[in-house]
Amino acid sequence: MKKRLAFKDSILSKEWFPELIRYVFAGGIAFVLDFLVLMVLYKVFDVYYLTATALGLIVGLFTTYLLSIKWVFNNRAVSNRTSELSLFLLIGSIGFLINEYVIWVSVEALFLSVPVSKVVATAIVFFWNFTARKVILFKKHNADNE
Repeated sequence: MKKRLAFKDSILSKEWFPELIRYVFAGGIAFVLDFLVLMVLYKVFDVYYLTATALGLIVGLFTTYLLSIKWVFNNRAVSNRTSELSLFLLIGSIGFLINEYVIWVSVEALFLSVPVSKVVATAIVFFWNFTARKVILFKKHNADNE
């Protein structure tokens, strides 16, 4: 029998909402670092925009991981830290692919600037990353999750 997602498990629940707010702040810090790396590489060193985006995203990804395990999420579903990091990176890699695609389409097809494209991509990927990480890596362990 399939379980339905109850309100207690939704983003607006008492458990999820504080973590979402902390994730917004952590994501903001990661975004600033990510964006700075992107802009310095792209504008100062003339690195191809998708390469610069990828390198900035790596900085942001590790920043988000450290903040997530230390401050954002209350529960950790995976006890093995190597496995946890691997899953975190897998989720981040999917986010990376979404990010690169959105930026590429925004620049090449919609003719948006790289900085504007990065902001659009970040907004889209934010929801994927938070939800996947919360559901897979940082869910509460109880009898309902078995």
